[in-house]
Amino acid sequence: MLAMRSRLGVPQVHEVVQLAFLAGLTQRLPARHYVLKGGANLRLFYGSPRSSEDMDLDAVEIPGWKLADKVGDALRAPVVGLLLRTHGLAITRAASQKQTDTTQRWVIEVQAAGHPLPISTSGEFSHRVHRAVGRDRAVGRARSGETVRADPVDPLLAARYGAPPIVLPHYLPRAAIEQKIAALAGRAVSQPRDVFDLELLLARHATEAPARGAVAPDLAARAAERAAELDFAAFRDGVLPFIDEAVRSFYATPEAWSAMQDRVVAYLLGLT
Repeated sequence: MLAMRSRLGVPQVHEVVQLAFLAGLTQRLPARHYVLKGGANLRLFYGSPRSSEDMDLDAVEIPGWKLADKVGDALRAPVVGLLLRTHGLAITRAASQKQTDTTQRWVIEVQAAGHPLPISTSGEFSHRVHRAVGRDRAVGRARSGETVRADPVDPLLAARYGAPPIVLPHYLPRAAIEQKIAALAGRAVSQPRDVFDLELLLARHATEAPARGAVAPDLAARAAERAAELDFAAFRDGVLPFIDEAVRSFYATPEAWSAMQDRVVAYLLGLT
């Protein structure tokens, strides 16, 4: 068991902590109040080879004080400690990092065998999206299945870490693509992970991708410009270490990165 624990790298520690937290969350917070998005959504539901450092979720129709209580309950759920202990992990700090009307973030630090310093991951809940689209529209779309669906996380990934079955709501491909376009266009600092994630979604869910007219042309143009300006060094340093070792070499060349960029930029320009 100790030998198994010592082989967990930082990305694997992140995933164990995230699975443990989500397992606790599903037991303490009704599914109607949150939706998983971002890189964790792609990893847990769409077979992305990229693990995510942090978790991003949308909060739905729940006041901040109540969400804070439920997150605290989730972190104390027995399933969290059980899964962490299985991998030789122990929480050294679980604390609120940001609490505003629009954003609530918690950081979880764990001590892991073979790592001298604690490893941290965070869970961030945004109240922006569902407040912006309106109460009835947000809930209606979630219930209709157009945007959100509750599914079990990838069983192979869960089995890899001995996680229990976890079923939670997450965004479907079209919404995930729209979110990635907005992220590319809107970040203060462009992130190569957005290009990687968008290319993966386009490759695997091409028929569900928004067509011309479905995305604001100026938003698509800005996203294309941001995608084109990222160099291989940014991808190599910021994304490659979080890609599964079994397929990492496939992505580990400037040519592979350029091909991903070209496909994403071509799609985005086609929306303008």
